[in-house]
Amino acid sequence: MDKSTLGHCNGLTMREVCPVPILPASLFTNVNSEFADYRVSPCHPHDQDIGEVSPALPSSLSYQNSTITYNVPISLQECLDAVGSPDHDIITLFVAKAEHNSVLESYRVYAEEELESSQILTWETAFGPDWLLEHSSTLELGYSWIPEARSYYALASRASGVARVLMPFRRQPQDPYQDGRASPWSSYVFPTLTRNPSVSSIVVIDFKNFARTRVIWRHGDGPFGRVPYVGGHDLEANTSSPHFLTELFDKKQAIPSVPHPTVFWSSLCEDTEACLNSSEAIVNTFIATHLNGTGVHWFNLASYWGIDARTLPSKQLSDYLAIAPDSPCYHDPGNTAVLEADTAQGVVFVVLPQSADLARPNEGVKKTCWWCDCELPILTRNLKVLKIVRVDAEDLEKHETVWRRGDAPIGKSPLR
Repeated sequence: MDKSTLGHCNGLTMREVCPVPILPASLFTNVNSEFADYRVSPCHPHDQDIGEVSPALPSSLSYQNSTITYNVPISLQECLDAVGSPDHDIITLFVAKAEHNSVLESYRVYAEEELESSQILTWETAFGPDWLLEHSSTLELGYSWIPEARSYYALASRASGVARVLMPFRRQPQDPYQDGRASPWSSYVFPTLTRNPSVSSIVVIDFKNFARTRVIWRHGDGPFGRVPYVGGHDLEANTSSPHFLTELFDKKQAIPSVPHPTVFWSSLCEDTEACLNSSEAIVNTFIATHLNGTGVHWFNLASYWGIDARTLPSKQLSDYLAIAPDSPCYHDPGNTAVLEADTAQGVVFVVLPQSADLARPNEGVKKTCWWCDCELPILTRNLKVLKIVRVDAEDLEKHETVWRRGDAPIGKSPLR
C-alpha cells in the first residue's frame, strides 16, 4: 500500500477511523480455531513499566482466556531477584554470537587459568538452561517474548564495573551477526548497559582469541538506542493523549506495543482513493472473521498513538526510530510504517495477492513498496514478533506461516 496518499478512509480522517473495541474475554470462545493461537487477550494483566517496579507477582498466577489457562509473565522484579546484587569483582559476561555454550565454557576455562577468576556471571548462571522454556511455554504467543526481554534487562541493569561481551572482534557492537538479525544483546543488553551508571566500560572480547580486547563504550559516552521495552502497559485504543508520542520522543523512552495482532497489506491494487478503501475493507473483513474484530492496521493506528503520526515532523520521528537519512523510510509515510512494525508483537499477518512475492509484492504495481522497505525488514528484526502469517487476499481462509523468529531477517534494515 502507498500510504503517501492516505488522508481519508471512507470519508473519515485517520484519527476518526476504525477504532478497535476492547472486547470481554468471553467473546474469544467463538474465534476461528485455526487462528485461536494468534489471539492476544485484551484483558491480559500486566506489571508496571520499568522504572516503576512493583512487588513481584508470583509467576504461577494465571488467568483464563476462552478454555485455556495462561500464566502471567514473570515480573521484572523476579528477574532482578534472580540476578541478585553481584559483587563488584565478579566478571559479568555477555555473548553476542551463535556458538553460545561452547564459547562460554572455553572462556570460563580461560578466566580460571589466565585471569585467576572463576566467578563469572552470565545469563545461564543467573537463570539456568531450562528457565526460558519454563517461563515462556505457558504464555500467550503475544507475550512469550517477555521473559527473555526482562531477564536480559535485569542482568544488564545489575552489572557493574567492566562489562564484557564475546563477539566477532570487528563487528559493530550494535550488529554482531553477519546477516543483521536482532539479538538480546542489541535489543536489550547494550541499550541497558549504556544507561547503567554502575558500568564503567564495555569491552569486546574476540571469541577466537580471548586475550584480544577492545573498549567499545566508556562511562560518559552517550547511551545506545532507546530504552528497551520489556513489557508492561500495552497501547490500548482511544487511551493515549495527543502528546503521547512527542513526550516519548523527547525522553527517548520505549514505545509500548499494541495488544492485538497487527495486519499489514501491500499491492492489493494501484494507489487510488478507491483502492485504499477497498484494501481497508479486505483487511477489516479478515480481522472481523478471523481475529474476532480485534486487529490493528494502518487506518486505526491513530487511535492507539493518540495522534496521526504522519502529522509529526518527519525528522523528529525518524531520529527517534534511528532511521538512516538515506533510507526511503526516513520521510513520511515510511517512518510511520517503521513505527507500525516496531510496535507489533506476537503473530502478525500480511494480506497479499496469491501471486505476489513476499519480499517484493509491488513488482509491476507501483514504484515504492513500504511493506518491502520499511515494514518487513523491521518485523523480521523485531524480537517481539514470533511469526509472520501470509493471508491470501482473494481467499482469506488460505494462510501460511512465511517467517518465524530465528529465521534470517528479510530485506535491508532501514535503521542506521
